[in-house]
Amino acid sequence: PQDSPYVYCVFYVTFVPLRWIYYRFKKWHYYLLVGLLSTSVTGSSN
Repeated sequence: PQDSPYVYCVFYVTFVPLRWIYYRFKKWHYYLLVGLLSTSVTGSSN
């Protein structure tokens, strides 16, 4: 039980940035996918 706060701190320090990077990358990937789809649709329609 002595190392419990240390393990929790390490988990928090590693989990929070990973979660932020994951959501950031997911959002960026979503916008990139939408941009590619929109350009391909407009290119095919023209």
